[in-house]
This record gives sequence, C-alpha cells and structure tokens, in this order.
Amino acid sequence: MSTREFYEARAAECERDAAAATLDNVRDRALRSQAAWLEMAGRIARTDALRAKTEAAKAAAAREDGQREDGQREDDGAAMPVSQAS
Repeated sequence: MSTREFYEARAAECERDAAAATLDNVRDRALRSQAAWLEMAGRIARTDALRAKTEAAKAAAAREDGQREDGQREDDGAAMPVSQAS
C-alpha cells in the first residue's frame, strides 16, 4: 500500500466515523480529519505528477543534448582501434 493509498483509506475511515457519529462534535472532528487526510493524499498526488513531469523533461533534455539516460554521452560512431586506446 502506497502512502497515498494509506491516506485515502484513513479519509474513508473518517467519513464512516462521521456518518456513524451521534454527537455533533465527534462528527465535526471526523470530517476535519477526513479533510486533512484528503489534503495530504492530494499533496502526494501533485508531488508524484510533478516528479514524473520533471523526470520526463530531464530525459528529453538529455536526449536533445546527446546523452543517454544513464548520463553517459553517446558515441559519435567513430570507434578508436584497440591498439590506440590508452
């Protein structure tokens, strides 16, 4: 279970608690908790989306710059003979 799924599960639990509450203050507390859990889940979702976008942009920039995704420069195709390699 991911952190986001955990937060969403806690929000659902708070929603059930609020629906079952007979006291107003208990229901209000459960609803406030639900809102907090959903906000935290939303932050993680936004962070994940931004991370994916950033990684994709870095990969595209690396391809344009002639680098492989592992950070190594791509060969220009001219291999040096073994006897000249040092």
